[in-house]
Amino acid sequence: MLSTLTLWLVEDEPGYRAAFERLIATSDEFRLDAVFEQYASLLAHLETYDASLVPDLIIMDLMLPGMSGYEATKDLRQRLPNVPVVVLTSLDNPESVFKALQAGASGYIVKGTLPERMFTAMREAHAGGTYFAPSIARFVLGHFAAPAPPDESLSERECEVLRELAAGRTKAGIAEVLFLSPHTVDKHLRNIYRKLHVNTAAAAAAKGVRTGLV
Repeated sequence: MLSTLTLWLVEDEPGYRAAFERLIATSDEFRLDAVFEQYASLLAHLETYDASLVPDLIIMDLMLPGMSGYEATKDLRQRLPNVPVVVLTSLDNPESVFKALQAGASGYIVKGTLPERMFTAMREAHAGGTYFAPSIARFVLGHFAAPAPPDESLSERECEVLRELAAGRTKAGIAEVLFLSPHTVDKHLRNIYRKLHVNTAAAAAAKGVRTGLV
């Protein structure tokens, strides 16, 4: 039986907050533990929260009053580095996707996405993957100049791992497809992060596409 994943939602639109609550209520796999209208409210909650009750995922709108969802995501990656942030927004332009990934988002969902795809994105983010298709990455990153190449070249196996990561596979999925142990996949990912100067799966996938490694 699947364990229940706990969620926090940061969303200022009352109608969508209610719709999201109804959606989560239809699934035994997810539980919405807290809802915040702006990031300042979440920060106030963090001052008194029990560290043992940290959520499995945080769902973040981008267009928030006060601090934007981009800034909030970046701040959360510092405060709660082990909690993935999944962006849920009405913005579907390349610049918004790219900025969210730069901030450290582990997934990007456009409002109105089919429920099962939303659930898949949340599962992937919790498992260490990212809901970010290579085709979208190429479209987004094509709008920006390529950065300087990484300091070290990736090995052939590391490139294979990076390609699977960019395809949205979890660590377990990469291990299965490439016939590797989870420990070996972890080792390759650490090397990839170090060589590409990133610290999240989404950032590694994006930079891999941007530099032509994927």
